[in-house]
Amino acid sequence: MESRDTDSDGATGTSTVPSASDTFVNILAGLVEHRDVDEILRQQAVMLGRFEKTNEKLERFNSLEAGRFNLAMEHFRSHTRVLLDMKKDLDSVFRRIRVLRGKLSRQYPDLFAAYEQEEEADKERSREEDEDEAYQ
Repeated sequence: MESRDTDSDGATGTSTVPSASDTFVNILAGLVEHRDVDEILRQQAVMLGRFEKTNEKLERFNSLEAGRFNLAMEHFRSHTRVLLDMKKDLDSVFRRIRVLRGKLSRQYPDLFAAYEQEEEADKERSREEDEDEAYQ
């Protein structure tokens, strides 16, 4: 927006009237010290450097831990397979024991009944001892 102004010597010339936003920016710029802005920029640059270094360290850590995780998962899978095999073996052993107990109870019913009574008495004594130890 142009307007005609007269100079102090009376000459007529054209001058530019600043807009409201330009005025606001000029006032705001006058409130802020350039030294403070430079310090803020310097601090931001320092923090950016720190964040980049931290990011690099975290990336290295993640890559190392990914390898360790894969190794641990392999160990876990291997141990899981071993445990499952052991469970199958134990199930087989207990099944054989049940079969043998059934055969023995049919072949020697009197001896087997006496054995079961003695075994039940041992379990009861064991429970009583466990309870006594728990209260002490």
